[in-house]
Amino acid sequence: SNALNLAVNNVVCTFTLGATETSILATGGNGSVTVATAGNCSWTAQSNDAFITVSSPTNTVTGSGTVNFTVTAN
Repeated sequence: SNALNLAVNNVVCTFTLGATETSILATGGNGSVTVATAGNCSWTAQSNDAFITVSSPTNTVTGSGTVNFTVTAN
């Protein structure tokens, strides 16, 4: 499943990713993934890998949005 349920301050939020995987060539490239959630749910995007950089959003998002990222050659 590509849904995650979180409860913060008694507000339950479900976050659904448009995709849970993508393919980027070894030479690098750009990608994106949509995040769907209720209008009162906030989230941030970050990478845990040095070769993936989140280009946007760079701040906290409330409601649905799209994460754009860049993958360097590896």
